[in-house]
Amino acid sequence: MPCYVGQMPERTYTEAQVREILRRAVERGTDTGGLGREDLIAAAGDVGIAPEAVDAAIVELETEGELNEELAKLQRERRNGLASAFSTWAIVNAGLFGIDWATGGGWWFYWPLGSWGIVLLLHLKGALFADPASDRKAAERRVQLRRRQREREQAEARREQARKQRSNSSGLEGVIERGVEELLGAAARRVAGVRVNVGHEGEERDQAPETGGRERSRDRGR
Repeated sequence: MPCYVGQMPERTYTEAQVREILRRAVERGTDTGGLGREDLIAAAGDVGIAPEAVDAAIVELETEGELNEELAKLQRERRNGLASAFSTWAIVNAGLFGIDWATGGGWWFYWPLGSWGIVLLLHLKGALFADPASDRKAAERRVQLRRRQREREQAEARREQARKQRSNSSGLEGVIERGVEELLGAAARRVAGVRVNVGHEGEERDQAPETGGRERSRDRGR
């Protein structure tokens, strides 16, 4: 039977239990599904923290997270490399042992087996007693390279977007310019057609009086 808050009996909690209860209460009470940068800056501003400090903390946290990821990746790569090297060593030397056993004439397979095994043991020693400072420097170099690659990709994406915007803008301007030219051409053709019609009408009017005068002259002569 569940026990609700109003039904819980009175008891005394230790300091550790109090801390844990309060921690869980805070976690449950502030479980908002995540906060964005602006929300973090606003919340920090309520307690007098500058936005620059929040940005610096965000960058530091993200960098530390990337470093931890790269360190874990380095360790996985090292373990996978050792496992692959040992499996290759075992397979190849098993084949050499088979060849040595089939051909006879004295055993020799243990020479490559031992010399190659010494090299693998040195690699194992380096993996087991790796220098944390060297690993951290390698992880930092990887993080910097990945960040530069990401910045180049973002810059290329921005340039591509700007090219598309210019292309769309120039295309629209070209369509508008062609439309204006077509309208001007149509207007010019219309004006030219009106002038031609007016000219023809003027010629007809000029020819009409001349014809009438000739007819009147013939009538007088009769």
